[in-house]
Amino acid sequence: MKQFSFILFAASMAVLLFTSGNSLAAAKSEPTTLNSHVMVSGEVVLLGDIFTNAGEKSSQAVAYAPNAGQKAVFDAPWLGRVAKAFNINWAPTSGLERTIVERNSEIIETSEIKSILTQRLIEDGVDPSSKVTLSNKSMRLYAPVGLGGELRVEDISHDRVSGRFSAKLLWKGENGSQQVRVSGRVDAVTEIPVLSRRILRGDNITKRDIRWIKVRSISLQRDAIIDHADLIGMTAKRTIAANHPVRTSEIRRPLMVEKGSSVTIKLTTKLMRLTTKGRALEHGSRGDIIRVSNSQTNTVIEAEITGPGTARVNSSVNLAMK
Repeated sequence: MKQFSFILFAASMAVLLFTSGNSLAAAKSEPTTLNSHVMVSGEVVLLGDIFTNAGEKSSQAVAYAPNAGQKAVFDAPWLGRVAKAFNINWAPTSGLERTIVERNSEIIETSEIKSILTQRLIEDGVDPSSKVTLSNKSMRLYAPVGLGGELRVEDISHDRVSGRFSAKLLWKGENGSQQVRVSGRVDAVTEIPVLSRRILRGDNITKRDIRWIKVRSISLQRDAIIDHADLIGMTAKRTIAANHPVRTSEIRRPLMVEKGSSVTIKLTTKLMRLTTKGRALEHGSRGDIIRVSNSQTNTVIEAEITGPGTARVNSSVNLAMK
């Protein structure tokens, strides 16, 4: 019985050794393949980044990594030379094979860049309410991941007359630094009331229709409304878009008299008070002077609108009332 058990154990070990040997052989025979796209975080590209199953030489540096946010392209001839130099079992099958290497990075958005520039310009005496506009409005910067660091402004120059500025942005981390030149303009801004919704022709403007925005003072037209009191209670002459400066030519006081409508005309003096009917020849709001036709005499006079459907004339047109 013991002899049978020993034979069974020996057979099991033989099978185990045979299986392990085949596994090792299979591992050694795994093919080396090319990685067509690689993302790296360090400053160098390793052999193992480019080739799979590069073995003990995987950690060997073979090229510098591109700058943060950029890419490098390694073509077939270069890859073939690297494989041959490090005795890697790989060769290009065509001249179209390549590896694209990108540097992993953190994005510094435009808003952060503008914030840093604004703070520096304020320190140099610019009005804190000023607005910074970059020449490249979609500009973004890229910083290497995992190195720590900060973005700061250096060598800034600012023309106070034109508002133009130029500055050097420096990103400095533990293992290196990057810099870029930026330019733009800083402008004084004015806070103005605008409409929060589209207002149609004839609609009245209320306090709830108003919101405030900041705009470059230099871009404001002379007739732009900057006081909300000049908007509230007014009527749109035509459709007015939301979130845009409103011009005085786009609004008017609410109509009290419409063209062609009947108007009660009053003339008051110390000695008498006369009232007659007329027909408005123009639209009019309170305080407007419009032309009115006397219904009895067909005489055209000028009258001041005093309310809905009412107007008054002065004593100098007394005879026209008759």
